[in-house]
Amino acid sequence: MADSIERPVVSQRFIFVDSLRAIAVLLVIWAHVMLIGVNNPDTVHNWVPSVSSPIFGVNSVAENVHDKLCTEIFFSLGVNPGGLGVALFFLISGFVIVQSVEKVSVRQFMVQRFFRIVPTCMLAVIFVALVTELFCYVTQTRQPNSLKSVFVSGLAMNFYGGEFSTIPVLWTLEVEIAFYVFMAAMTATLSSRLAGHGLTYCSLFCLLVISVFASPMMHALGPSLVNLTNHWSSLLVHISFMLIGSLIYRVYLSRAWVSGIFSILASFVIYWLCLEIHLSATSNQGIGASFADGVAALVLFSAGILTGLKTRWLKFLRWVGGISYPLYLLHIPLAWMVLVVGSKLGLGMNISGVLSIATVVFLSWIAHMTIEGPSQKLGKQLARKLL
Repeated sequence: MADSIERPVVSQRFIFVDSLRAIAVLLVIWAHVMLIGVNNPDTVHNWVPSVSSPIFGVNSVAENVHDKLCTEIFFSLGVNPGGLGVALFFLISGFVIVQSVEKVSVRQFMVQRFFRIVPTCMLAVIFVALVTELFCYVTQTRQPNSLKSVFVSGLAMNFYGGEFSTIPVLWTLEVEIAFYVFMAAMTATLSSRLAGHGLTYCSLFCLLVISVFASPMMHALGPSLVNLTNHWSSLLVHISFMLIGSLIYRVYLSRAWVSGIFSILASFVIYWLCLEIHLSATSNQGIGASFADGVAALVLFSAGILTGLKTRWLKFLRWVGGISYPLYLLHIPLAWMVLVVGSKLGLGMNISGVLSIATVVFLSWIAHMTIEGPSQKLGKQLARKLL
């Protein structure tokens, strides 16, 4: 692709992105609520200590139609619906962030991203911790959170303090933050070249650093440092995947389909190499989204672009996409607690599942109206003052 690519209009909005966000968050919620929530009490117990056995009884796994549906549609292809949702989110971020970082200066971009992410995350973490405290008090179980873990969770920095994650999905938020910092740094370093082959250079940079982290010389530095570099390596693998979304953005705007597709394929190969090197260095330790999940996400994303997802009947889906960030943050462990209440009331797994999802959707809408929207507006106002 040529480096002199036309910059987007500031007001341009990609309608299909909201629908894809909704699909991503609904996949994650479905996997966490109706698969893990019903089938895996050992995982649920970490955040809802009163759960020590299957919420809906010992036969619930065999009776779970969602598990059978997932096996036929996803597992048969080697795809995990939760991992697919995460990978789709990462592609979306890669696609939209290039436009965001080009509208303003690097400092303005970081201010806007801070207010886009941190206030909602911090308040969501505090709310979940308070609800968990109340739930544990009623069920006479021990609260898994501490003041320190709540504070660290609010910044999505649990790994660095070794603290309990108040919300299980916060690791993906760390990936997002790392990507924002990465893109800001690369934009400041490469300037306009980020508009063309610069994105491919960024992917190659990820590959180079991951290769260094995976080299034998790193293992001589001690287990704690190896653990840290392995963690950073996993972040860079995800970033290399997100850069594919950024390249798709470039191709979508420039309509340079032939050269653009070759660039996307090249970056996809680089991502695959990054993943393989990382997995080899960590004894195949998963990073939350597999290669198959990434391929499936790319297929879904491409379908979204080709169809446009503009039909009127998708209006509700776009609405869900609009509240996807607080919905992603709040759905667990709150939905698991509602499942427990539903089981105690004898509602059954499906009715309890619908009730739990409806509850977190309502809470997320409230959070979007009262926290996410105003904090984004404040971030834009403060960023304009940096002009």
